[in-house]
Amino acid sequence: MAPPKRPFTRLRAPTEASEQIALARVLDGAGLLWFHPANEGARGGRAGAALRRAGLKAGVPDVCILSPAPGAPRGAFVELKRLGGRPSDVSVEQQQWLASVRALGWVGLVAFGWADAVRQLREVGYGV
Repeated sequence: MAPPKRPFTRLRAPTEASEQIALARVLDGAGLLWFHPANEGARGGRAGAALRRAGLKAGVPDVCILSPAPGAPRGAFVELKRLGGRPSDVSVEQQQWLASVRALGWVGLVAFGWADAVRQLREVGYGV
């Protein structure tokens, strides 16, 4: 009997969208006031121009948590990357946004996967 052509399959890292959905369940379960600005995806032509005129900004973090952690004055912004991502995956615009929110006293995080986001949020005081 011949061995199978592909005896092992390489596991793929979850997509950023599936990581976002998992994190959304955690944040909703914790009762936090938060939102995900639907900034992803290429929008060209008239639709893209109209959204930019209306205020669409490049690099806005994936998760905006308005509820502050206990004892903190402000909430948190999370740039969520897929599990297995690299720091170089964070764009210049995303880095600028995170630096700006930190300068205003908000927490600004980069997380690689939903579990990393939860771990970091716990470190800054969130009960997630």
